[in-house]
Amino acid sequence: MKKINLIIILFFLVNNILFSQVMNQIIITPNISPYIHEWTEESRMVSVQINNLGKTAIEQAQLIITVTGIEKGQVAEFRSSVFIIPANGNIVLYGKQLIDTPTLVMEESIKSNVATSSRIPDDNYTFCVDVIDIAQDSKEIATSCAPFFIRAVNPPILLQPSDNDTVNIKYPLFQWTPVKSINKLELRYRIIVCKKREYQTPQQTIESCTEQTFKKSDLISANVLMTTDAIQLEDGQTYAWLIEIYDKYGNPLGENNGKSEVFQFTYKSLESINPGK
Repeated sequence: MKKINLIIILFFLVNNILFSQVMNQIIITPNISPYIHEWTEESRMVSVQINNLGKTAIEQAQLIITVTGIEKGQVAEFRSSVFIIPANGNIVLYGKQLIDTPTLVMEESIKSNVATSSRIPDDNYTFCVDVIDIAQDSKEIATSCAPFFIRAVNPPILLQPSDNDTVNIKYPLFQWTPVKSINKLELRYRIIVCKKREYQTPQQTIESCTEQTFKKSDLISANVLMTTDAIQLEDGQTYAWLIEIYDKYGNPLGENNGKSEVFQFTYKSLESINPGK
C-alpha cells in the first residue's frame, strides 16, 4: 500500500513540475477594440507570451482562447495555429498567429449582432488562454486569464434648438453633446428632422416620418448647420429632431439603439413675429 501511495505521489509531483515548466502571460492593450476581427489586424492589441523553462521543445503547441463575460457568459472561442515552443526559450504570439479567425465560434444568442462586424456586446470580460500539447493528446500544459471590458457610449444629449424652442432662422444650427468612446470607436452622427403633425408626439413623428425635412449622415462634429438643399422650413410649423450615433460599419451604438431623445421646435419667421417691420 505504501509503494502505491509513493508512486501516485511521485507521479503527481512530476506532472506538476512539467506543467509549471510552461508559463504564459496575456497582454491586452488599454481600450481594446470591441471588434474581434481587428484583434488580428492590430498586431499588438492582444498578445500572449509563452515561456518554456524545460529542456525539451514542444513541437505541436496550440492555444485555445475563450472570451467570457460576467453578464453574457462565453461569447467566443477560437484556436491559434499550431506552433513550436523552443526549449529554454519563449515565443510571443499576436495578430493572425494568435487568433485563427476560421476557428472562431460565437454563441448563437449574439451571432446576429456580430454577423457583419464581429463586435462583442458591452460587458466585463475575461480573456483566457489554455496552452495545449497536441502530441500529448491535447494535454493542457499552461493556462492564464486577463480581464478587459467593452463599453459603447451613451446617446448624445440634444442642446440646440432646445425642446419646445422657437426658431426664427431659416437655416438653424443644431448642436448636441459630443460622445466619447472608451474603446476608441470611430463614431459617426446622423441628424433627422421631420415635420410634425398636430396629433403626433415628437417620437411618433420620427417613427412615422417618410420624408425628412433634413437628414445628414456621417457627421464627425457634434453640430451641423441646416443646409440650403433641405426642405425649407414652413412658417408656424413644428418639427421633431434627433441624433443617431453609429460606428464605422454602420452599426448603432449604445442605449436606445444609438438614438437620442426626440426634441421639437417651431419655426416662426422674423416677418411673422414683427409684421410690418
